[in-house]
Amino acid sequence: MSVDISVVIPVRNESKTIERCIEAIMNQSLAPCEIIVVDGCSTDNTTELAGKYPVKVVREYYRTRAGACRIGVKLSKGEYVAFTDGDCLPDKKWLENLAAEFGPDVVGAGGCVDNCGEDFWVKVTNLAMNSFLGCGYSVQGRTFAENRVVSSISGCNSMYRKEAILEAGSFEPSLSGCEDAHLNSRLVKTGKLIYTPKAVVHHEHGRSLKEFAQNMIRYGQDRARARIFGLPLLPALAAPVIVLLGLFNLLILKLAFFSYLFLSVFFAFKLSLGQKKINLAVPLILVFFIEHSFYIYGFWAGLIYQPEYKFPQNYPYYEVLKTL
Repeated sequence: MSVDISVVIPVRNESKTIERCIEAIMNQSLAPCEIIVVDGCSTDNTTELAGKYPVKVVREYYRTRAGACRIGVKLSKGEYVAFTDGDCLPDKKWLENLAAEFGPDVVGAGGCVDNCGEDFWVKVTNLAMNSFLGCGYSVQGRTFAENRVVSSISGCNSMYRKEAILEAGSFEPSLSGCEDAHLNSRLVKTGKLIYTPKAVVHHEHGRSLKEFAQNMIRYGQDRARARIFGLPLLPALAAPVIVLLGLFNLLILKLAFFSYLFLSVFFAFKLSLGQKKINLAVPLILVFFIEHSFYIYGFWAGLIYQPEYKFPQNYPYYEVLKTL
């Protein structure tokens, strides 16, 4: 297979993992035509470590992942542009398996994100997110066994036709998150997005339970600011309605509470039995509650208060630190 693929890696303070990420991409079964590391003004030696390899290193001043991706696309020369993160480790056939999904009507392909880690709460949160109650039908946190047409693909495991990205207006640099879903919502109007379980990247979050809660707030805020509606927002939209109705009829609140409790207990025991570790049930119930409550809070906080994004003064917003 002969295809020109530019790989873009948006990074910030990824000195612990950037080298293994670059090495994994350099050793792909389908070699990319270039690797572009776009750094969001790291305070560690990420750029120095990346510069040891035959890659292009760029510093961007948007200081958002969306801005980094936008600049990566702008500077890329491949017909296709693939994205992963500096703390991800792609499998050897990652690019080959993504490229194999492209047909005449396909504008993008994404793969399985294997969320891994040895910490107890990391394992519990990963298990919770890889379920319908934890992530719906989204491929951001769940893995599926078969190929499918999807409405969005994960930013850390994706490949697009460059022409399609540009025609869709590229990434919106003012978004601090949810930039992949925002782009995907425009791309699906022009073609198909395909999910394939064969294209795998391993992603170790290394997050504590407190960091997980903080991430849920941020994800909710990002979703609100990106104005992307769908299944993940149904609980957030329904919550205030249920509370208001509950002020007039307490029975509604009780029904909502016990329905949610039933679903949480059902999925928690189903997942723990699947792992043959029944002791995970209670921690899973706690994680579900943290995920949903903090996500709902973040969504409404982001919807009510949206600070104006100030574009950087360092026009044209980037500088090339190292060329190929």
